[in-house]
Amino acid sequence: MVRVEGLEPPRLSALDPKSSVSTNFTTPARSERNAKVGIRIFRQNLQAMNFTGICKKILMTLLQGLLLLAFGELHAQKNQGFQKVQIIQADLQLRDQSQPDIQRLLGNVVLGFNEARLYCDSAWKYDSGEFKALGNVRLQDGQQELLASQLSLNPKEQRALAETVDEFPVRMTAQAGELTAPLLVYFLNSKTVVFPKGGELLKEERRVEFGSGRYIVPASVLKLGSDVKVVTASHQLDSDSVHWYDSKQSFAFMGPSHLRSTDGRFELICEVGEFDERSESGWFGGKNHPGAQVRNDALWLKADSLYLPSDSLEPSTASGNVFVRDSLEKWELYGAYMERTIVDGVDEEEQHVWLVGDSIRQAIWIDFSERDSTIIQADSMQLASNKTIVWPNALFQRGDVSASCDTLIWDEDLDLIELKDEPKMWFDGWLLQSDTLRWMLEDHVPKFLMGSGHSGLMMPLDSGCFQQISGREIEGEFLEGELHTLYVNGNAESVYFNTEEDNPCREYNRSLSSRMRIDLADSEVQRISLLERPEGTWKSEEENPPILAGLRWTSAPTLKVPDRK
Repeated sequence: MVRVEGLEPPRLSALDPKSSVSTNFTTPARSERNAKVGIRIFRQNLQAMNFTGICKKILMTLLQGLLLLAFGELHAQKNQGFQKVQIIQADLQLRDQSQPDIQRLLGNVVLGFNEARLYCDSAWKYDSGEFKALGNVRLQDGQQELLASQLSLNPKEQRALAETVDEFPVRMTAQAGELTAPLLVYFLNSKTVVFPKGGELLKEERRVEFGSGRYIVPASVLKLGSDVKVVTASHQLDSDSVHWYDSKQSFAFMGPSHLRSTDGRFELICEVGEFDERSESGWFGGKNHPGAQVRNDALWLKADSLYLPSDSLEPSTASGNVFVRDSLEKWELYGAYMERTIVDGVDEEEQHVWLVGDSIRQAIWIDFSERDSTIIQADSMQLASNKTIVWPNALFQRGDVSASCDTLIWDEDLDLIELKDEPKMWFDGWLLQSDTLRWMLEDHVPKFLMGSGHSGLMMPLDSGCFQQISGREIEGEFLEGELHTLYVNGNAESVYFNTEEDNPCREYNRSLSSRMRIDLADSEVQRISLLERPEGTWKSEEENPPILAGLRWTSAPTLKVPDRK
């Protein structure tokens, strides 16, 4: 093999003849031609490589363009909803070289922001996009009109801030009324007005003063706090916090509140509650006791919560620790729940009150109008204009007289008190028992007494025995409120001990007749008269003193009376 120098790159080793060239192509002329062909192929490869670089540049340029486009779209999305303030009108626009970031607008300035329009004498435009309006400022946004001497407008936060300058207050007219404040912040996007330093609201006959507040325009809701005072022609309200719903004509108490009529005939005290002015209904309460209190011409009512029905300032229901007192302080009611209803009477509608107790304390009625107070308590009571029904487990006390039964009915029209279902009455040391017991009253003082069915009287003596009288019926007559005479009718029987003896239980007299009369004075039996078919025996201590059939001694109950409030 002959090498031709100068046709191959230096420092390259010879190619393998088996893989690179045939033995028929080893002459010098052919080798030169092959070398030229190789150079052309090498150049073509270089051109192909340059084309690939150009494609890479194009792809990179396209990729950068797409990234810039995506970033611009993302930036636009981020700032979506941001609305710049438009300068609609200004007589003159100036720039001061000493304040290059501020542009001054002078004369009949009109600015636009979304649907709102801002009118003023002059304005400053900052490069940040914010504006400050000066002189006769008027912001009109729908039905809301804001008047001020100075206003700052921040379009990014969509906020307008107006404050009092040179004693010219900020005023706003809206559906809720005319609002005046030293400082006002209006958020144009949510149409919410904030009063950080309080203000005053005037609408028709209502004047409202408040220490702080918020007005939500779309809902027409005023949320007022910090010593709220509302004055109308008929009422005055003092409250820590009140929410006023203008469209519903209702308001909610959100803190300790005191509502009263200007004529002094109505008063309401509560911590929380809602009141509808159109129907004059609502509920009131509080976390402390009493949660709510209401007073009218007739009474004071206190409870954990109260409900006023439509078209009435008299509560229909009271729940939790109920207390009622009449305005003259002649009677009181206590209970766990009270409900007032209106029913049809004979001639006109009547009010009925239902009062119930709980597991801790029964319902209680106390009357202080007489010399001796009257106390009635039971699990529940129904009080009407002239009739009171208490049941079950009824207890009664007046002076030294007390009674118990399942049901007690007091009919003032008939001057009658009726005790039903195992009634018992304690007076002057005596226990009166019968199936039914009735008292006839005169000027609220007992006049007659009648016990029907298995009637009996018992009085314990110190020595352990009992004075006893029994019969089918017992009738009693009172003199100046004291029991004076008793008549026992039908199988009248008595066991009587001589209390003048040192040991009165040693001997006793047992008598029997169809009718018996017993005269009393100072709670002591003065005389027993057997009126029809009398029979009598005298017994000594040789025999144990008997207990007449149907009689059983029970001590008088103790009524737990609450302390007067």
